[in-house]
Amino acid sequence: MRFLLLAFFLLGCASNEDKVFVDQVSPDLVETFKIENEKFKKFVIVNKKPDKEKPLVKKSGTTKKESKSNQEKPQPVLKITKKKDVIEIPEAPDEAPEKTDVKKKAEYPEDYPEELKKIDRESEKTWKNYTPFYRIGEEFVFAINYLGITAGHVRFITNGGLKIAGRDALHFRALFKTSKFYKYIYEADDMVETYVSADKFLPIKYSLVQRESNKDVDDLQLFDHEEKKTYMFYKRFKKKNNQLTKKEKEAFLTKYFQDFMSTLFFVRGLPLKKGDVYKFPVYTRGKFWRLDVKVASVKDNIKVMGKWRDAIRLDTIAHPPKSDKKKSKSTISFWYSNDSERIFLKLEAKLKFGAVEGEIEEHIPGRRP
Repeated sequence: MRFLLLAFFLLGCASNEDKVFVDQVSPDLVETFKIENEKFKKFVIVNKKPDKEKPLVKKSGTTKKESKSNQEKPQPVLKITKKKDVIEIPEAPDEAPEKTDVKKKAEYPEDYPEELKKIDRESEKTWKNYTPFYRIGEEFVFAINYLGITAGHVRFITNGGLKIAGRDALHFRALFKTSKFYKYIYEADDMVETYVSADKFLPIKYSLVQRESNKDVDDLQLFDHEEKKTYMFYKRFKKKNNQLTKKEKEAFLTKYFQDFMSTLFFVRGLPLKKGDVYKFPVYTRGKFWRLDVKVASVKDNIKVMGKWRDAIRLDTIAHPPKSDKKKSKSTISFWYSNDSERIFLKLEAKLKFGAVEGEIEEHIPGRRP
């Protein structure tokens, strides 16, 4: 899975200094790619400002109940026009105007593939079992280990209070940092971000920024739920031969899906009972992988941060797009705490040349919405 592959290259010796992450400013790739199409302007992030508190009791002595009632009933707007010293005040209509028949927008475009509709019907079963779950301000740091060596660290951050494409959104960010020792061999400073809707946890915008020894990559994905389209903008610069590659792609989007970053947080809102299997597509660069998530165990006893914890183990299989015949399916296991917080504790991926493991080292709980 792509979000995890970003951590696999961290093959060096790490110290506590490696866990000091600089608070980076998130670049907006909509501006980086100089996207001028008007329909993409809605993907610009808006910080929501808290509404000013309205007094529940008016100075005239209106009760709370009366005040609330008055707020719920919109008052008629009084429009005064003046014609030759004659003031005309239009009378308020006795009845509301009849509603005109508005044709309901079709759920899918006319040329929408039947295959994707079938996938939606399957994925809908997963979303029916989903309950919104997130913690604003939550942070955790993972140590990435390869062949028994701590190779680097990843910092995850959760934020809220945002609006994008007209939806209340959550912001998840991951910072990947090579170890201080390994940077002399290969240096990387990467950032992955995803914005998802707060209600159904559906991705709206995803970006990957890689700044590495031999390449720079900007990868932007926009998910238009109304149009059922995903838009990909990709740029890679190879420093060795000064080669610049640019790609753009437009493709149909399923109703239910995740991206490789959001999946880590989405599964926390599922029942996660032993034997459960959840299936849904995961989009990346205009294509989707078919992901199967199986709850393999709910009683795994693992030791993290110096304590033994009861954990839920999820075994996942990611099936590559049919068009990518060279890619093979990948299997990864994830562990979450078996309690009300569902803290992400551990991951393990078996590769041809050993296993990559990630384990939580630091955690800031955050607050419930």
